[in-house]
Amino acid sequence: MAQLDAGTSREHSDRRIVTLRGGPHIQERADEIFGPLAGRLDATMSPYPPQLLEQSEQFMTDLNATMDAHLAERSPEAPCPPGVPAAASDSQAPRGRSFPLPCRRP
Repeated sequence: MAQLDAGTSREHSDRRIVTLRGGPHIQERADEIFGPLAGRLDATMSPYPPQLLEQSEQFMTDLNATMDAHLAERSPEAPCPPGVPAAASDSQAPRGRSFPLPCRRP
C-alpha cells in the first residue's frame, strides 16, 4: 500500500475512508481560485434582505431533504411502485415513467 502524505490520515474504522487536511498553502490557492467568484456572489446577493436569503436557504434545505427521503425510499430494499416489476429497468417501466433503481416485492 502506498505511503500516505502528512496531510492525510485514517481516522475511521472503515479503512476505505481517508481524511484529507489542507494547510495554509491550500487556503491561499483556494482563495486565488474562488475569491473572484465569492465577490460576484456577494454582489449578487447584496440587494436581497437577509430574511429572504434565509428563507431561500431553508427552502433549498427542505427540497434536499425531500429528495433524499425519496431516494431512500427507492433504495433496493424499497417496495416497487404499483405496476412496476421487481428489478425493473427503464425499458420495463410504464410509459413516461422512469425507475432507475431496482425495487423488491413485499
